[in-house]
Amino acid sequence: MLRYIRKNINTILIISLLVGASLLNVSQYNDVLTGVYLLVVEMGIVFCLGILKASINIKSVLIISIINLAFINFNIRSNAYLLNVLFLSCVAWYVLTRLLIKNKYIFLILYVIGVSGIFLLDKAWIDLDLFVVLFYPIYLVGYMSRESSTYGNLKQDLLIGISIPINAFILDKISRLEDVFSSGKGVLVLNILTNDVKTSLVALFVYIYSAIVAMSVGYLLYRLLGVIVKRGKQASSLHSRTFRKNVVLNLNTTLILITLIAYSGDCILKNQLIYDIAKFFDMRQLINMLVLIVINMLLISLIGANLGRLLFYFFSCAFLIANFIKLKYFDEPFYPWDIYLIKDAYMIGARYIDYRIMIFMAIAIVLSLLIIIKFRKKIMLLFMPKPDFVMIMLSVIVTGCSIYYLSYTKSLVDLGLGKSWYIGKQDTLQNGIFLENYFLMSDYKNYLADKPEEYSKEKIDNIVNKLNNHKEVEVLSDIDTKPNVVLIMSESFWDPTRLNGVKFDKDIMGNIRANEKGNILSPVFGGGTANVEFEALTGLSNYFTSPGVMPYNVYLRRTTPSIATVFDRNDYETIAIHPNDGTFYNRDKVYKYFGFKKFIDIEGFDKNNDCKGTNVSDDKLVDKILKQLNDGDRPKFIFAVTMQNHDPYYKEYDKLEVNTYSDKLNETELSVISNYASGIYDADQAFGRLISSLKECGRPTLVYYFGDHLPRLGSPAGNYDVYNALNYFKDKERIEADINSYTTPLAAWSNYKSISNIEPIISPAQLSLHILKESKVSYPVYFNILDEVRKTHPYLQNHINSRNIQNEEAVKDYKLIQYDLLFGDQYLSKN
Repeated sequence: MLRYIRKNINTILIISLLVGASLLNVSQYNDVLTGVYLLVVEMGIVFCLGILKASINIKSVLIISIINLAFINFNIRSNAYLLNVLFLSCVAWYVLTRLLIKNKYIFLILYVIGVSGIFLLDKAWIDLDLFVVLFYPIYLVGYMSRESSTYGNLKQDLLIGISIPINAFILDKISRLEDVFSSGKGVLVLNILTNDVKTSLVALFVYIYSAIVAMSVGYLLYRLLGVIVKRGKQASSLHSRTFRKNVVLNLNTTLILITLIAYSGDCILKNQLIYDIAKFFDMRQLINMLVLIVINMLLISLIGANLGRLLFYFFSCAFLIANFIKLKYFDEPFYPWDIYLIKDAYMIGARYIDYRIMIFMAIAIVLSLLIIIKFRKKIMLLFMPKPDFVMIMLSVIVTGCSIYYLSYTKSLVDLGLGKSWYIGKQDTLQNGIFLENYFLMSDYKNYLADKPEEYSKEKIDNIVNKLNNHKEVEVLSDIDTKPNVVLIMSESFWDPTRLNGVKFDKDIMGNIRANEKGNILSPVFGGGTANVEFEALTGLSNYFTSPGVMPYNVYLRRTTPSIATVFDRNDYETIAIHPNDGTFYNRDKVYKYFGFKKFIDIEGFDKNNDCKGTNVSDDKLVDKILKQLNDGDRPKFIFAVTMQNHDPYYKEYDKLEVNTYSDKLNETELSVISNYASGIYDADQAFGRLISSLKECGRPTLVYYFGDHLPRLGSPAGNYDVYNALNYFKDKERIEADINSYTTPLAAWSNYKSISNIEPIISPAQLSLHILKESKVSYPVYFNILDEVRKTHPYLQNHINSRNIQNEEAVKDYKLIQYDLLFGDQYLSKN
């Protein structure tokens, strides 16, 4: 007997510890954390059972099995039966492992079965003790870690040691979210046998983090105590090249980095450099971490561990950076369709990112390329794609379970999450960056081209017939002189005198105010100029698109009717002018699709002498407009987009045209508003010079002037600093739903007729029909839909208007017209 005890001392000691912990577990307790601690202890002991490869002879197997099977019937009415389950489990694990360990995929298969069980069993109407299923993968990791511990080193031990308190902290915070243990049964039965999705979600992460903490402690104890035996014949059958990899270290690293990525995403979303990580953990974050775990598994299974991890971390970082930039400068998160803006990313970023950062990034890229070139053979070998077909199958199981939860409406509602038609910052705050993008990707086609059920040629013809009943607009005859039409969209043009608590030393908007005819309700705030152009030139609406979609980049790939097309068909020269890179927002292509015959971009200006501050001045733009108007005898339609007053504004000009006074703003905020006001003054003066030059022009001329959106008034890159300091918005928590966030001035002037006021506030799309009517050109009848919509909705704006109005007849017809022109068969163009 003593000889047997000495020979099997390790096995007896470990099983005794497990029994002791389980006896504590059998007693009832109300403290959830006590349950978690016991769970970690038991998992750690089970891990040690595996790493010690406790041996049991066939005689012992039979005796233990018979005794516990006999006693389980007597103990079934009390928690004591769990001890019988414990002993039977140890025997089953030992026998099963000895039979199947030669298959190197056994760990993956059984581990995923164990983890998947926690997804699936909360829907099962059976009472099953999960100890056998969920603890066996931990036993297996211990069994395999004996091999990797032989090749372990101090560096790996140190990393695992550092990871233990980090993962223990995460486990502590997660376990406080929900009671994950069955009342009275202890930790051997996780409380997932309910329909409570919160409990099952928390139980999943409690299981994962408890396991990793337990395995890490067990591994280090094994290394520390020096209980390392030489590999025998059994070890050689374990495919040692596979199992030399430190599974414990890899799992630790992956979990910590995934948590860090999710935390960083939340910091970016909340516009905080860092916040109390203890407040980070909630149901929303667990779901986002689950999304990251699934993506990581899929990449590793499809292309191998090394390349899979590299791509996962690279794209995760790129995604976080994209969200940081988008939220900082546009106050909107990154959307899947923003991928079309990648080619414009440098031009956008160059305005805001410090040149030193740009230089550092350039150096880093060059050095990376040099390293790749020098060590290309080793790198190619290290990152050679190695699909693992068994891992693919297992990843599909986990992915399928996850998608089930993410697609099950009741589960999402219970978690306080879910899809909605409104897509924007608020939805992303509710769901988290990664889950929200999963929702967007899963419904990608619906967001980009949602075909109306009623769309058909007959329906479009019916709409045209209805619109034909409108009062006909007088059209100029061939012998009449057709007026020149100039439409100027002024960058970030807005009336800063609407701010309370700030004064300027001169009238900065005298010319505009003298000719002001109304207000435009922009579809965007602070950026996204192309979306305003889209409405003003086509008469179509961003209301029917998802927030964040840029039609110029995402939709427009073919000839699309616009007011430029209309003027072209009325024998006008159609000219677009924008003193910026012509490829930005695809303008060089889109303007051709719209019917502009000429486009003057930055290459048409003298970049050395035409700038004021960073950009081409409005004064030089007016010179270009006047030159085009005076060139030739044909009537002109000119669409011009200014650039001078583009942000950032902090210290933009060496000499200010306007001095600003306020006791509510700090020095930085005063610099921002002073530079912005100077730009507004220059824009107003340029407009005044334009209309003065046209007063004596021989040809009748119409001039329209409006701001594309409100400016971002913050520094170094904030959106709302000045607004908030002066309490401009009614509700700072719901700025995106405040009409004051989108209202810009509209001015109009003519040298041959009076232009009546335009009331109430209108969308840029409504302006297109107004221009066509005032210029008395022949235009397609479908533009009359704007009159129909205006009767009840003078503007349509994603953040302001309800989605319910889409059931109204005029709005439904408007949507059908937009679909036909952008995505459909363009029946309207053929009519």
